[in-house]
Amino acid sequence: MSSTPTVIAHADWSTGPAKRWMAVAQLTNGTYELSAPEQAGDTASLLARLQRRAQGMQFMVGFDFPIGVPLAYAQRAGITDFLAELPEFGRGKWSQFYNLAETKSDISPQRPFYPYRPGGTSQQHLVDGLGVGSMEDLYRACEVSKGRPAACSLFWTLGAAQVGRAAISGWREVVAPSLSQSTIRVAVWPFHGDLQAVLQGSECVLAETYPAEGGLHIGLGPPGAGWKKGSQADRQRQGAQLLRWARSRPEVRVSPVLESAIHDGFSSDATGEDRFDAIVGLMSMLEVVTGRRSDGAPQRSAVGAVEGWIFGQQADTPTLDSVVERAGDAWKQARGVLQRLRRRDEQRASEIDAVAAPLPGSGDDRNGGNMTRERLLATAGEAASVLEALLALDGECGICFLPKECCLSMRVDLNGIKVPMLNLFATGVNFSPKCPCLYIDGNSLRKAGGQQFLDRVHTRLVGDALWHVPKVDMQCQLDHALTAGEIRAVVEFVRWLRDEISKGGGEGQPRRSSSGGDSEGKAKS
Repeated sequence: MSSTPTVIAHADWSTGPAKRWMAVAQLTNGTYELSAPEQAGDTASLLARLQRRAQGMQFMVGFDFPIGVPLAYAQRAGITDFLAELPEFGRGKWSQFYNLAETKSDISPQRPFYPYRPGGTSQQHLVDGLGVGSMEDLYRACEVSKGRPAACSLFWTLGAAQVGRAAISGWREVVAPSLSQSTIRVAVWPFHGDLQAVLQGSECVLAETYPAEGGLHIGLGPPGAGWKKGSQADRQRQGAQLLRWARSRPEVRVSPVLESAIHDGFSSDATGEDRFDAIVGLMSMLEVVTGRRSDGAPQRSAVGAVEGWIFGQQADTPTLDSVVERAGDAWKQARGVLQRLRRRDEQRASEIDAVAAPLPGSGDDRNGGNMTRERLLATAGEAASVLEALLALDGECGICFLPKECCLSMRVDLNGIKVPMLNLFATGVNFSPKCPCLYIDGNSLRKAGGQQFLDRVHTRLVGDALWHVPKVDMQCQLDHALTAGEIRAVVEFVRWLRDEISKGGGEGQPRRSSSGGDSEGKAKS
């Protein structure tokens, strides 16, 4: 079998058929011609229709829904081979698998999707029902990345970003039936092997895609970082990069109808965003299939057997992972102390403070106080892991923390001047009476770097679900247990903020400090 598919298709998936759009590239005389997006149509006949378009040659299809389950869940459910178990979902012991749990008591490893409807629901219900430690355990490794916001957890089926319902539809209507039919030899990447192996041994290859990730592969910034996919005007502006990408690829040709659609921003109707995603996903697939980018799947048994991977996504470097891992380890070590602290009344709390580890302090502060690490973590509750991740950055490339009576102030050292960047407020102080939060003082940033700098910070955070971004100040409530992906988002933002302050080049902006280095990771969100 050829290792170059004749047809490559990408389907932007939804539970509603009207919002399922597919973009197709057809190989002719060594060039892939991309046509305008079309509706995916009947799911039962989708692969057969693409097989006919490939005229008996090989074809590949990418789907914008998860293919695989989180490792921690798989261990609880007894799943060691996702594809082997997939055809059994919906029958036998898995008869309730695709039925969304209506109440927290309905949740179990055999009925993992929740909730059926909003109202009185909590992600903690899902954590408890599936017997895992936190929502972080319900993310697959590929769903968190330093280059973009984390994808939504598979089993949480509430909110605009949820993907569980689309996964149910895709598994039940396309992937599972494809594994049991005999008319097309189907392989699912990366479960059946690396890209070259599956291309050489099958007629049809299925793969998971994620347009927010795929856009990065072809030069788009992550949605939310200054643009929104739901805006036709923003899609028009991003369309210029789509065409630049295509023109720089001699093996790719954009059809005149598609070029017109790109210039138009894929129209103003409700499906414009879906058609845009279909093309972005297709272009990112072509980057990999034509050899310009690796498939990205790490050599891990859990990925190939249980979790799967997003096509073309490169595994994160260990630098940022180590920060999150250190945060997790520190939190586990501190958990016993914190539990004892919560059980003690206020009369004895001072005894804990007397022996608790102090917060890291890289310098003196006139408002210095006696806040301790354990006290701050206790007020943070389930969000303590992100605080530990931030504390782990102390001393990195000019970042320093200065403990104060009611908050932990993070500064960046600029030519010997510690510029306030971010404050961590404990419960009950200032504007945050109910929970701790990260707080950026916009006025301080404007003073340090000018209005243009403040505008860049706003642009960076607009669209990030973690942050509330009014005109000046910015706030990230720590009101839930942050996932590994959300921790990465916060850590990467802090590094980005440090580097932006240090860049200089504008009127009133500070110069780069000799102690400030380049960011170790790419900006996220």
